[in-house]
Parts: sequence; structure tokens; C-alpha cells
Amino acid sequence: MNIETDDFAVSIEGDRSRLVGVLRLATPAAYKKIFDPLTDALTANDAFTVDIVEVKFMNSSGITALSRLVLAARQQDKPLTILGTEAVAWQKKTITSLKRLHKKLTVELS
Repeated sequence: MNIETDDFAVSIEGDRSRLVGVLRLATPAAYKKIFDPLTDALTANDAFTVDIVEVKFMNSSGITALSRLVLAARQQDKPLTILGTEAVAWQKKTITSLKRLHKKLTVELS
């Protein structure tokens, strides 16, 4: 599955997803179009990986949506891996703090 706009792209293939670009949708509800398919993929697999290395900006509504994905993984007791980069300051700070939400969350910063 692929979603593409002028600002961002999301692809889901099996147990992996990749987000690219700038995500600045207005509300957490606006992120449903992006994160509902991610949650469905999480449910369909034993483990799931979200690659956000190429996400340059994600507003607080997007971070809330990402947090909800982590909570869905916790509720389903499934491993979730988030791939990020230390080169993008918000990722280093925010993504590592999500580890408190789920004991099976792995954060890998390159």
C-alpha cells in the first residue's frame, strides 16, 4: 500500500513501513488515513517495523498518532521497531521517549 502527497509518502510492505517527508497534518484525526493502515499491518504480522529515518518533520499530532501505534502494539503484545536517525533532532529526543510506552518497542537510531 502506498500513500503519496506533495509533502510526504507512506509505504507498507508486509511487516515494514516507511514514512518519508514532512508530516504536518492539522489533527490526530487527520493522521488516521496514514496510521490506520499501519495499525492493520501491525495486527496482521507477528512484529512490525516503522522506518521514519527520512521524516524531516512531524508535528505533535503526528507524534500522537505514532504514540497510538506504539500503544496498539502494547495492547496486542507485539514487538514494534522504530527506525530513526540521530541527524534529525526531534527523532532522537521524541522517539526514544516512546520506549516507556511499550516494553517490546525497539528504537534504532542511525
